[in-house]
Amino acid sequence: MRMSEWAAWFAKASDDDPVIAARGQGFTCSYLLDMGSSRALISMVEGRVNRITPDPGMLEPYDFAFRASGATWREISRAVPEPGCQGPFAAAATRDFKIEGDMAVLMRNLGSVIRQFELLRTSGVPL
Repeated sequence: MRMSEWAAWFAKASDDDPVIAARGQGFTCSYLLDMGSSRALISMVEGRVNRITPDPGMLEPYDFAFRASGATWREISRAVPEPGCQGPFAAAATRDFKIEGDMAVLMRNLGSVIRQFELLRTSGVPL
């Protein structure tokens, strides 16, 4: 799947998700998914995708980032991921997955971010 197709699908899935809608008030942040050969900057405003920027430049600001190899991202996005790839913290403990940036912003939005990770199990990743 190309990045533009994935971004459109992910934005719609996130905006239509009832769990994110229920928790979304205050879900305002931007975060980077660094998947090795692909990167996407996701900007959220009040629980809705404001913008997904494919392959953002080095100076694009974000609150926090998730970085891992393509193999780890593919495992995270499987319908039933292997143990250790169920979410960002499991992958950080067992794989090459790194969590960087403002942890206070991540923790404030953690429930919605985790739900977006779960949506990757349907959309896959653009690798």
